[in-house]
Amino acid sequence: MRGLTGRQAQSPYILYKPKNCPTIGVHLNDLVKLSTELNRELADGQAYFDAIAADERRWIADGVNVDQAFAAKYYDSLEGTIAEAEKQLASEWRDVRGNPYEEARNRALLVIGGILAGLGLFVWATRWTYRRINSRAS
Repeated sequence: MRGLTGRQAQSPYILYKPKNCPTIGVHLNDLVKLSTELNRELADGQAYFDAIAADERRWIADGVNVDQAFAAKYYDSLEGTIAEAEKQLASEWRDVRGNPYEEARNRALLVIGGILAGLGLFVWATRWTYRRINSRAS
């Protein structure tokens, strides 16, 4: 890591350093918390990656087929994957919106109906006003 000094050179993780800004105080705790969580997830990911690399080095040293050993350890069976997906799908909300073309048609009919109702109300009010004015004039 060229150009980094001190703690930055030791860790590739994010180091949040607040600047002097009057509006940042409101969100400072959220940003620090986010930075901490992100660093923890990055460390967990690095540990997982290191464990995989160590397994692969061991398999190579033992003369084991690395692809088969990797698949046996890190891949689930197809049945297990499908069962887990069905379980997750059953717990999610269903999309009950319907056909988007039918929804657009229904909205268009609603708008047209509103326009026609407004136009009918305008014609009725105009006729009522006209009759009222004519009845006073006679």
